[in-house]
Formats: sequence, C-alpha cells, structure tokens
Amino acid sequence: MALSSHGRHRPHLWVVPREPTEHVRRARFTNPLWLVFGVLGGPLAWAVSYALIAALLSPACSASNPTVLGLSGVEARELLVAAAGALVAIGAGLISLHIFRRVAMPEEETTGGSIGQTAFWALGGTFLSAVCLFAIAATGAAAVTLSGFCA
Repeated sequence: MALSSHGRHRPHLWVVPREPTEHVRRARFTNPLWLVFGVLGGPLAWAVSYALIAALLSPACSASNPTVLGLSGVEARELLVAAAGALVAIGAGLISLHIFRRVAMPEEETTGGSIGQTAFWALGGTFLSAVCLFAIAATGAAAVTLSGFCA
C-alpha cells in the first residue's frame, strides 16, 4: 500500500474487491459448531463407547445372572452404551449430510469440479461417522460375545 502525504496507508485504486463465490455465500449460513460436531461426533462417540465398554467388560466375569432376554446386567449395559454411541454417530452423520446438501452446488455432484471447504468437511464427517458407526457396532457385539464366555 502506498503512503499518503499524512503517513496513512491508502488503498490502491486499481484493486477491485471480489464478489464472494457461491461456496462462500452458502457456507456463511452454516454454524461452524454443527460442522465440528458433524466431523468429530462419530469418532468421539466411538472413543467414549469403547472406553465404557472396556470398563464394563473387565468385571463382567463376576457372577452374572440372566435378566433381560437372556442377557446379564453387564451385557445389557454394554448394549445400551453401544446403542447410545451409535445414536450419536448417526446424528453426527445426518448433520454432516444435511450441511453437505445445503452447501454443495448441485452441478458439482455430476461435473467433478472442486467443492468448497465446508462441503468437503461435511462430506468427510458423513463418511467418518459411518465408519465409526460400524466400529461401535463391532465393539458392542464383541463385548457382548466376550462377556458371554465368562459364565
């Protein structure tokens, strides 16, 4: 920037401010906290459910009495923790998918052009939540199976 006679900066006259792109206009109305939850909700749900199931699995070999549908109390709690984690991962994935559908340009899905940052992170959050949902289901099934061998 050039200095004026008074020592202040003055903008160059030949610099024209650009109009924001359609990606930027669409992304402005997306709350970044929802995007963060959409991206990190699935992995955090898996980590918390994994830790809780591991904590429940170690005392599972104590006396277990069948209570509900042939499951012991520990097995029922493991399934409840896995179900709660799965619900959080599904919610995060749906929020990410909603943000992607709201922000992404329709022609980008068919032309193969580059997508904006918000759409990229939202699509990544959808994929990551789906992978974590599978991991939560596998962890819960393995924990119930392993705790069944203790009896």
